[in-house]
Amino acid sequence: MAAAAVPALARLTDWINLRRLIFAMTDVLLTYPSQNGSEFPALAGEQLAYADLEMDVAAHRVRRSGEQVALGPTEFRLLKHFLEHPGRVFSRERLLDAVWSHDPDIDTRTVDVHVRRLRQALNSAGRDDLIRTVRSAGYSLDAEA
Repeated sequence: MAAAAVPALARLTDWINLRRLIFAMTDVLLTYPSQNGSEFPALAGEQLAYADLEMDVAAHRVRRSGEQVALGPTEFRLLKHFLEHPGRVFSRERLLDAVWSHDPDIDTRTVDVHVRRLRQALNSAGRDDLIRTVRSAGYSLDAEA
């Protein structure tokens, strides 16, 4: 019985490593321009906006009221997800799937930490909070927060 489990476990490990490699390669391909300077067509000029918030996905830049906002890569992906679905409430689990889809070791409370960091970055200089916490449901990008 144990001898049969070893090859099955090896195949599972190979599958997990292959998935991680695919996700890493996808991140690199979508983040950086090609060697000849042209951008990938899917991301060329993609702009997302909500209220006084603007995101240039290709340039990896965020502005609020015309001022540059510095975000880490996770907060950038989280904000991008919110900007693609403004007003919609997402549970922590749904945000984990959307932003951390390839890492099963992440806890749901990690979402809270990154939402807090995103809020701190977006709400500097006393601006209104655009991220609404919906008790027992999750988070939403909402100007009426």
